[in-house]
Amino acid sequence: MANTTRLATAQPFVPSITAPICNVKVIVRKAGSPTGNLKCEIFDNSGGFPGTLLQEADDQATASGLEADPSTSELHFNFTNGPILTNGTTYHIVLSPTGSFDNSNNVQWFTQNSNTTDSYTQGEAAYKDGTGWNDFTNFTYSDFY
Repeated sequence: MANTTRLATAQPFVPSITAPICNVKVIVRKAGSPTGNLKCEIFDNSGGFPGTLLQEADDQATASGLEADPSTSELHFNFTNGPILTNGTTYHIVLSPTGSFDNSNNVQWFTQNSNTTDSYTQGEAAYKDGTGWNDFTNFTYSDFY
């Protein structure tokens, strides 16, 4: 989310079971001195991009409290009474800032290494700018049911 035109970033995923989602883990780091919070939401799918909001996480991460080193900035977002997600259906994890982020002061969601053997194949990540959603590089995340 390092670009000022990126209002949100999203990673699609497909659950392997039907169950309520209770937690999402992402790996991020801060650059500079961002202010405000980072929120996490679950959306359904609409044409390969986030559609309707299903639920916002119970908590938000304070951007200024994040580390610059990604190995220590593992965030867990909890979903009390999370929505039931259906096996085989595409959903989207969406991260967006609630404060002042710009090219020098922002939060960066880590991308997966394309050289790994566990490359994610269930859809391409996206970012939202002033005109809508656009394709991007896949991010690193875990979902828990």
